[in-house]
Amino acid sequence: MTLLEGPILGFAMLGMTHYVDIGNADPAVIYYANESTAHMTLPDGPTLSGELTLGPSGYFVDWIDGPEGNWQIAREGATLIYLNGDGEPSGEILRIVPGNAEGF
Repeated sequence: MTLLEGPILGFAMLGMTHYVDIGNADPAVIYYANESTAHMTLPDGPTLSGELTLGPSGYFVDWIDGPEGNWQIAREGATLIYLNGDGEPSGEILRIVPGNAEGF
């Protein structure tokens, strides 16, 4: 597994909407508006906004009225995978769409 780092991580995230399989019928949807703001809708519930901080090999999100956490994105073959703060896989990116595809 290879971590996305530096400019590649920013390119894959900023201004992009990610659809992530987290094991539910519907994907989680995450939009990284810019270097300081993210939005997410979980399959079973709330839409959250949070403060995003990019690092050299990952990022941190502090969700308003929600949890906070460190994350990384890794590539394994042709698959992109979210890794939680412990480095464990927590979801597979199904697709990435440029822009605010869900109108957050």
